[in-house]
Amino acid sequence: MDDISLKRFEALDSAPDVEVFVRALEAFDGIAQLQELKAIARDRGGVRAGADVLDLGCGFGLESLRLAEVAGPGRVQGLDKSGAFVAEARRRAASAGLEIAFQEGDVQQLPFDDDRFDAVRAERVLIYVDDPERALREMIRVARPGAGLA
Repeated sequence: MDDISLKRFEALDSAPDVEVFVRALEAFDGIAQLQELKAIARDRGGVRAGADVLDLGCGFGLESLRLAEVAGPGRVQGLDKSGAFVAEARRRAASAGLEIAFQEGDVQQLPFDDDRFDAVRAERVLIYVDDPERALREMIRVARPGAGLA
C-alpha cells in the first residue's frame, strides 16, 4: 500500500511518486460534503467575479481552477511549497484554458505586496507550517482591507 500519510505532505518533492498524493487528494476532493464546504468558503471568503484571489497551499490546482472560473481570467494566483505540485497545477490550468499564476513559495513569507488580494484562502496548509501564526499574519498583510480570508 502506498504511504500517503499526512506528514508526507511536508516533503512532497522528495517523495518517490507524487502521483500517489495526487490520486489521494482527487479522491478526497470527490467527497460531496467537502465540495459543499469549499463552495461555502468561496462564497463567504469573498471569491467573486473580478476579485483578485490568492490560493495558499494550492497543491496541484484543484481548487485554484474553481476559483478562476468564478473570479475570471488572470485573477487567481496559487502558491505551494512543492515544485512538483506547482508544475502539475500549471499543466492542469493550461489544459483547462485558465490563466492562473502558480509559483513555489512559503506561506510564512509571502512574495506579494501588502493589501494585494480581495480574497486569501488556505485550505489545510496551516497544519504543515512551523509557525501558523506567522502564516496567518502574512495572509492578513497581503489581504486588502475588507478582504475575505478562508
